[in-house]
Amino acid sequence: MKQKNKQESTSKMQKMLHLDYRRDDDIWLTNTQTLRRLIGVLGIALPILLFAFLWVTAEHTSTLESISHYYYTRANPIFIIVVSIMAIFLMVYKGREPIDFYISFVAGVFAILLLLFPTDNIAITCCDADAAYSVTYIQDNTWRVRFHYIAAAIFLLSLNYMSLFVFTRSDKPKAERTKEKNSEIQFIK
Repeated sequence: MKQKNKQESTSKMQKMLHLDYRRDDDIWLTNTQTLRRLIGVLGIALPILLFAFLWVTAEHTSTLESISHYYYTRANPIFIIVVSIMAIFLMVYKGREPIDFYISFVAGVFAILLLLFPTDNIAITCCDADAAYSVTYIQDNTWRVRFHYIAAAIFLLSLNYMSLFVFTRSDKPKAERTKEKNSEIQFIK
């Protein structure tokens, strides 16, 4: 019974991620549905992972002012790796039309830029540079912080545009669309 449940959950995961082990000529990540899902899962998991990591490693239980402030904490490898992976996936996402690729590529580039130009230090916000969760300190630079906010805004606006206008499009007549696609379009209108 336990083996059957394990096989069913593995099969569901393979179906959700479009894994097909019978084909050897296809790279798994070339499937746009897979890229979309991975970007979504990473985006949803990022704040949870950051908070959980600081809670477990430093017993820090309050959220920081901005998700970007996790760059200055012990959780910064998670922040950098997850945002970088999202950026790479966004930059290789082709989409159905050229505008899909351009918007996605812009989102990916600005995700990398917001990592290269971090926000202001949490030591100033928290007044505690020696806290157990704080590990990085960079001299304040007004230009860097402003550029970070611009990069973050463009990144998030690009993702917002893709969510509202790219992923809700359908080339099928309304009668042939799935109920999920119809409810997405209803939500937007």
